[in-house]
Amino acid sequence: MTLPNPILRLASALLLLVAFAGCSDLGAPVAPRIVLSESAVAFGSTVVGGSVVRTLSVSNTGTGELRGEATIASCDGFAITAGGGAFNV
Repeated sequence: MTLPNPILRLASALLLLVAFAGCSDLGAPVAPRIVLSESAVAFGSTVVGGSVVRTLSVSNTGTGELRGEATIASCDGFAITAGGGAFNV
């Protein structure tokens, strides 16, 4: 079937684009799924001025890109010493 009117052709193309928006190559939506190596991080007791090192890993088991940022929001005495800042997984 050929559409004689260019406006009808454009409308058909836009309709087709809208129909496929938000689908992956397989037709299913893509979404990240965050997985943390620990559900909680306990630092226990330490002396004033001392330090305790804990590791927390972030991974993505989903089908879309996971974007985030590792920060500590206004917690005096705590610091991220490696791996902080924005990340894509």
